[in-house]
Amino acid sequence: MSSGILTADITQGPFSVAANTTQNERTRLMNDALANAVWSAHNTGDQRLVTVNQPLLFQICMVENIGRSKASQLDTLRSRIDPRTQRVDRVGASKTPTDRRLVTSVDVETDVSTDSNLQGPDKSVFKLTLQDRSGAMYFAINVSPLNFLKNDGSSCVLGSKLVILPGAVFSRGMFLLRDSCVMFMGGMIQSWNRGRDHKMCAYLEAQLDLAKPKGSSASRKRKATAVEGE
Repeated sequence: MSSGILTADITQGPFSVAANTTQNERTRLMNDALANAVWSAHNTGDQRLVTVNQPLLFQICMVENIGRSKASQLDTLRSRIDPRTQRVDRVGASKTPTDRRLVTSVDVETDVSTDSNLQGPDKSVFKLTLQDRSGAMYFAINVSPLNFLKNDGSSCVLGSKLVILPGAVFSRGMFLLRDSCVMFMGGMIQSWNRGRDHKMCAYLEAQLDLAKPKGSSASRKRKATAVEGE
């Protein structure tokens, strides 16, 4: 069952489960997590600092580095897709001191960016979009370095499975993940990873467009028209 579930969409169950006597510890944990009741999807925004009390199985639908600006990530992805588009690093080239400050953690109680207490060489903070077997979607962020989130998150393939363990905290729609309360199972869903960089580029471009001040496009058009008329 373990190899099958690792490459399957867990919303497409049920799945056959081998007898416990033939399972290793990891497989048994994944089976138990899959069989457990799913996390309550009701009023998730009102649930604050609730402790998980049983193993929960999820598949990873998206990985986003929230410790880097979207524009910087977009430049990196474009240069990876086509090295000819590589540009000068935005942070290094910036002349504004405030542009060098990156968001490295999120206070889930106040929604205000805070300084990170992450230890170790990689202090990146990632937001994961997770899905359980019922199809419900949740967010998770790492509040300590996690080994499976490397190379700006690209090492974590989409459709891979993880088990959130008892003791993890859920607050306002988001699981807070520490190394001690999550076990990465691996796996992947091949179709989800086809054109992943291109899909992420489209997502980041859309997010940057949404962040633009209203009327900015119209202002540029009016300015261009005025220049043409001179």
